[in-house]
Amino acid sequence: RSQIRRLQKEGYYVWDLGEKDGYCAVINSMWMKRSTDGGKTWTEKSVTKQFPFFAHFVVRDLILLKNNTLINFCYGYHKPGDPCAAYVLRSRDKGEAWELIRIAGGPGSGDSYNETFPVVFPNGRIMAMLRVGLGQSAFVVRSLDGGKTWSQPEKTPIISKHLNLTLLRKGDVVCTYPRRFAPPYGIRARFTRNMGKTWSREVILRDDITLNDGLYEPYTIELGDKTL
Repeated sequence: RSQIRRLQKEGYYVWDLGEKDGYCAVINSMWMKRSTDGGKTWTEKSVTKQFPFFAHFVVRDLILLKNNTLINFCYGYHKPGDPCAAYVLRSRDKGEAWELIRIAGGPGSGDSYNETFPVVFPNGRIMAMLRVGLGQSAFVVRSLDGGKTWSQPEKTPIISKHLNLTLLRKGDVVCTYPRRFAPPYGIRARFTRNMGKTWSREVILRDDITLNDGLYEPYTIELGDKTL
């Protein structure tokens, strides 16, 4: 903790864990690497300061919209002690610069949201599930304009931390998620036809897991014969 001011002067994001813990943490940097020749050569750029304090990413892949806008999702804090907020990142210049848009939570909201699990429709609409915590209901938000603006979070009947959405060919969305908060532990699923406004009954995929630790992010894919 004695090095906090020096680290801040050097440009680091510093998180003071407090006198009780006795140490601080830093994020060194985040980079974006880009190739314009099919991957033969790459340029590197630090993008740390474009993101929220202590940004964490959940979505592993950049998402490309039909208008060539790149988007990704992260969550973090405006400053230590603030409620956590979910954000979307949008770039209209192939990743050169990123616009940071708060989806939900954070200072002044009274709410805290972290991991974000989105699905993008062909028309650019986005539905995203927001994680709150273990044993708590997840929330859903929607964007009708490619992530520029978002609806208010709505509570869902899904109690889970890790929620993966799959857009099916007929337009429905299936949310597959682990049940970890109480036995019987396993994997569940629900369907929605209206971007999370209403949900189907819960479908039990597995109900025989004896240990809740390690149940994490189940995925669903749709095969050519519509089998899931």
